[in-house]
Amino acid sequence: MSAFESHWVKSNGERLLVSGSLTALRDSRRHLEHVVITASDVTQRREVEGELRAASLHDDLTGLYNRRGFVLLAEQRLMENRRSGAPLALVFADIDDMKAINDAFGHGAGDIGLALAARALKVSFREADIVARIGGDEFAIIADLESHDMEVLSVRLKKEIARLVAVSGLRFTMSLALGVTYSQFPHTVLLEEMLRRADTFMYEQKHRSARDRKPEVPPAA
Repeated sequence: MSAFESHWVKSNGERLLVSGSLTALRDSRRHLEHVVITASDVTQRREVEGELRAASLHDDLTGLYNRRGFVLLAEQRLMENRRSGAPLALVFADIDDMKAINDAFGHGAGDIGLALAARALKVSFREADIVARIGGDEFAIIADLESHDMEVLSVRLKKEIARLVAVSGLRFTMSLALGVTYSQFPHTVLLEEMLRRADTFMYEQKHRSARDRKPEVPPAA
């Protein structure tokens, strides 16, 4: 499969920016039979992205989109999802024990941890995915993911955070709790509802992890 992005001209002269892929279909002898072209009009998305850059809707500390930037781009992606029917995931991420990190090592160290978490998320997700810091130690990502992709991505993210913490020389470990929900045609979901669901799933995971880390109390003699 080969990806492309180019301008197409409609019969009325209107120019469109199109993103898509070419897939070769071969027979049993590996001879080329057909080429399948899948393409989507991303003109409006690119225009919105340009407006976001001009409006400087980014988080100063991490360089990610801030909450307003995330909402604008995520709403646009959901509109495209409703037209194409492609699966779309919203991932909610939260740094574990952030208050304890700030209390023990200071807010400067906490800011470094936030920046490292942001970098790990950007590296672990694809360039086309929308990664944002939406407040405090909370992050949200809109990505073209299906449920079976999340396990692989979670492992990749965990390894990347551990690597960044090690090379930065920080004196504490760091982990992210993740929650994910999906929107897939024809069962479309509003962005705020997706955020609420993913947030709920993330806190359920955080509570399970906290129970797993809690030491067992030996029985009384």
